[in-house]
Amino acid sequence: MNATQETIERLLFETGAIRVAPEDRPFWSTSGTLGPYYCNTHFRFGGEPAAAELLALIDDESQKDAGRQPPGCVLPAKIAERVLGAAEDDARFRAVADCISAYLESHVDMARVDFISGGERRDWFFSFVAASRFSLPHLTIYKDGRMVLGGAPPRGAGDTAVPVADGSLAGLRCLHVSDLITEASSYVRAWAPAAARAGARITTSLTIIDRLQGGGAALAKLGIEHLAIASIDAGLFDRALAAGYVNERQHALVLGYLSDPNAAMRAFLAEHPGFLRSALDSGGKDAERARLCIESRVYGSVTKI
Repeated sequence: MNATQETIERLLFETGAIRVAPEDRPFWSTSGTLGPYYCNTHFRFGGEPAAAELLALIDDESQKDAGRQPPGCVLPAKIAERVLGAAEDDARFRAVADCISAYLESHVDMARVDFISGGERRDWFFSFVAASRFSLPHLTIYKDGRMVLGGAPPRGAGDTAVPVADGSLAGLRCLHVSDLITEASSYVRAWAPAAARAGARITTSLTIIDRLQGGGAALAKLGIEHLAIASIDAGLFDRALAAGYVNERQHALVLGYLSDPNAAMRAFLAEHPGFLRSALDSGGKDAERARLCIESRVYGSVTKI
């Protein structure tokens, strides 16, 4: 493991970007399934409060920007100002930015990259700083397919992005920076088609964390080189155990889950027969998700009450 990966993995746990549940209380998902950890990679932006503040800024400015003509062109500079400021002022996020720069310098011929893109919203935490570090234009891609180019100036420059017309980036090569990749559905559905519509091609994707759920194979089908600084695998949690971020029982539950999620959570429920009843009695979202779990019978007979 190199220093870049080591730093990113450490910050995943120190910022709460990866949070492991107590060994007797796995987390509920909205689908009514259970899991022993969750991953909010944008928390690497200085921790949860800072990340939530940036998301709130994006949402607020997006509403204002929607009323401007052309829409979407002021927001990128607002994001860049906040992100580049954090890369200077916050030691943890500066370390993340340094890792992105070091990884790209080691793995990508940046002379063959014409611009860097990021997709709405969490990619922007990291794509803007990458564009700034390599003095490249930033392509901001919105979920509805709109694209604007620019808005990643040196801090305080107050640049404004311009709309990207179909075919206006013909022949140009793009590096897409994302926070997290699972199945790469956003690339397939939105990011790659948007770049193609402009006449450009995403040649390489750098993601901070790969959840190893098929995203790499999906990118290969699109002809996109897939790079990841770190991956959510057994080795990550082995190192977390050695560093004291998780205990042995948490470690065992996570490794079982990584091997077979359904079997691991089914075994957990069999070993903790009061867990579902407690969730139902607690009210709120946990109760809703416990009822969904029982109704869907995703874990079979162990969900009988």
